[in-house]
Amino acid sequence: MAYLKCTLAGIGVAILAVVGWNVAWLLALLVPAWFSNEGGLGAVSVSSDSMLVVALAGFALGFWLMLRRQRRRALPLV
Repeated sequence: MAYLKCTLAGIGVAILAVVGWNVAWLLALLVPAWFSNEGGLGAVSVSSDSMLVVALAGFALGFWLMLRRQRRRALPLV
């Protein structure tokens, strides 16, 4: 049951990481357009590879944090 919770937490953090990555990408597109007449499309590109790396890092972080939390709860008080 603990690994299921860790996996679900990892998936949740991975989704949040990818959404955050996309929001940062959109802001990077808009910010240069605010300061100049040119669009910012040429300066920034996001590929599926970069989103996959962010998702994997988010999953690993979420899984590890939840696993650490589960282990702390399981430790007996001395």
